[in-house]
Formats: sequence, C-alpha cells, structure tokens
Amino acid sequence: MSRSLPMLLFDRSGADWPTRHGTPVTSATELQQVLHRLSEGPPRIFDLVSPDGITLQFGVGGNFAFAQFSKPSVDRPSTRSAWVARAERPRTRTHIEFATADIPTPIPPEYCLSVEELILVAEFFLTTQARHPAVAWEKLY
Repeated sequence: MSRSLPMLLFDRSGADWPTRHGTPVTSATELQQVLHRLSEGPPRIFDLVSPDGITLQFGVGGNFAFAQFSKPSVDRPSTRSAWVARAERPRTRTHIEFATADIPTPIPPEYCLSVEELILVAEFFLTTQARHPAVAWEKLY
C-alpha cells in the first residue's frame, strides 16, 4: 500500500473526462468538504483513485449517492475485481440517474446510499484503500 502520494479525485461526469487531471485529496476533512459540496449539485460520477490504482467510484448529488470499489486482480493486474455497496435501506422507489461522460447512468434503489453513508465509505477508503466492513458489498466481477 503506497500512501506517500495523495489520492486523486476525477470528475467523470463530462464528455471530456479523459482529458481532465485529478484533484489531490489528502485528508478526511478535505474529503468530507468535497463530498458535501458535490452533494449540492446534480447527481454525477467521480473516481477516487489510490496511487496503487485501487478505485472508489462513486456518484453523488442531491440526497443520493452510490459507491463501487474496484482493484487490480492479484493474479492478473490487467483485470479488476469490483463490488458495489448496498444501501442499508432503500431511499427511493425509482432508479437515480448519475451522469458519466454526459450520459445518464441509472442506479437501482438498492444501491442508492445516503450522502452520510458515502462519506463513511469514502473516509475508510481514503485511509485504508479497502471496502468499509460495516457496509454490505455485492461482488460484480
């Protein structure tokens, strides 16, 4: 685990996302402030990437969020394993659309977290590069 470098936050919501540079995130306080600010905007998707390539992809906007954790496979670094966080309880009956590359991405209600749940997951990830053990994670691949 390489923590001498900060994690980088990438905004994936616009079509130009591949050309954007990440914003360094170095502390839990800074991360909380960023997440609260982002929650005031429309639902969009971001990546928080560790120096080792472990990624917490999340969506946030309004009262909703989601989180997906992925990391390179130990056996084959060119492949990744991924998990999505399940909400403690459903907060909506419909899918919430989060923008990625200017395309709405529908997230089912069972994966729509509260902003507070996202902050819990993201802070843990920032300090450990791991999935929060108190959150239910469903393996995607």
